[in-house]
Amino acid sequence: MLAARPAAGLKRQGIFALLIDNHDLVTSSLASLLHTQSVEVGVAVRRPLSAASVLAEAGTFVATRPTFSHFALLDLNLSADLDGADLVSPLKQVGYQVIILTGVSDRIRLARCLADGAAAIFNKTRPFSDLMEMIDAIAAGKCAVPATERDLMLHELQAHLDQITKLRQSLSHLTAAERAVLAKLRLGLDAEEIARETYVSIHTIRSHIHWILVKLGVHSQREAIRMAEAAERGVWQGGAQPPRAHWP
Repeated sequence: MLAARPAAGLKRQGIFALLIDNHDLVTSSLASLLHTQSVEVGVAVRRPLSAASVLAEAGTFVATRPTFSHFALLDLNLSADLDGADLVSPLKQVGYQVIILTGVSDRIRLARCLADGAAAIFNKTRPFSDLMEMIDAIAAGKCAVPATERDLMLHELQAHLDQITKLRQSLSHLTAAERAVLAKLRLGLDAEEIARETYVSIHTIRSHIHWILVKLGVHSQREAIRMAEAAERGVWQGGAQPPRAHWP
């Protein structure tokens, strides 16, 4: 939670902050603190939050304050159906400087936000005064993320995307029958259950599983399932290197 003591002294004019968070207590507390610093505040209030409703509200605030510097203080975990990261680029196009205000520590997820145009990342555990310093710096045209850190995070993101591409390439070498068996494995079925359900011999199913493991370069069905799930989500758990496929 943000610290409750606001930064002192400086009076600001022409700064508007749109708070996009699904926790009403967070938004009300933060709005109160921002008001003490002469920052006009708007809150994305339509529930449940959706990309369409947030962007509609964001556009209205910009239209009614054309001379203001507009900031979006954006959380990432908005709902089961809405990832805040998906709003970074659209909000920037509407006219906002986007600050990711979150407790998320996943560097790949945060790097994606930077790649999409986020001006900065701010952890909710930091003092409120630091947030105001960041807003002032961005409003003054300064970079809030050191170039070395930004470059490092973007490099990590690219490496991660390369890993996902390799995963998908490895999976593309599976035959239709092998993909069907892998899908059944992901549902929790074992070889015997797959054989009964598909009316295929257990020998054939075990042969398919053998070639799935060989082509994906893994040693267990669990690893093969992880690869398939990671390729589908575009997220490799923990940022670890995926298994090396033994297939050209």
